[in-house]
Amino acid sequence: MPPVRADACRLTAENRAILGRLPERWGRMDLLSQATLLAVGRTLLAAGLLEEHSGARRARGRIGLIAGSRWGSLATDLAYAKTLAAGLDGASPALFSYTLPNIALAEAAIHYRLTGPVYALLSAEPMAEAEATARLWLAAGGDLDCLLAGETDVLPGDDDPEIITEFRVIWPARG
Repeated sequence: MPPVRADACRLTAENRAILGRLPERWGRMDLLSQATLLAVGRTLLAAGLLEEHSGARRARGRIGLIAGSRWGSLATDLAYAKTLAAGLDGASPALFSYTLPNIALAEAAIHYRLTGPVYALLSAEPMAEAEATARLWLAAGGDLDCLLAGETDVLPGDDDPEIITEFRVIWPARG
């Protein structure tokens, strides 16, 4: 998937429809979390796995989430480091809370009420590794309807960073 620009996370009518009820922390979330939340929602919606309940969007079934990343939370880490330039008093607690690569996935899991495993992988081939890991997980058994496997990255850089987010539904093999 080609990178998109940061404005892809604006709260357009389409993005609001995907999210349903706006997450309480949306305004404090880093770009990686916002992009991941929207990409997971789009994937669930396209697969018919997203339902609405009292204005909130929920995943239908027991679904897990695995994402690979080349950069992890590096863009957020660097932004946080900038807030430290003037000393500890300037450190941003909002940014600090997003300085782990798995936080974006946790935000998506909480928002869509995913009940399967949720974890991040750092890899030079993020999508391929996430898909392979999802297939291994499903082959091992368990009570999962499916796993979302994907790639999620915000490339460190200028004021308008590139975002790469893509997820696919991986279904258990039927024997």
